[in-house]
Amino acid sequence: MVWAMVRGVQARAGDQPLRWTATGLLEAEKKFRRIKGYQEILLLKERLNPSRIQQKEVRTVEVA
Repeated sequence: MVWAMVRGVQARAGDQPLRWTATGLLEAEKKFRRIKGYQEILLLKERLNPSRIQQKEVRTVEVA
């Protein structure tokens, strides 16, 4: 482990690229837009493929 002093705070040398990436994503997130109807996406998936839901129910019954 390599430690470096950065402005009086100890930080691992490999952490900085991760921090830059996280900061960049947080800044980009401010400009993201919500898709209208995003709350109904799961309901839409269920209605478009109901057989998949039935398969999950059968699997959970078999396991139990």
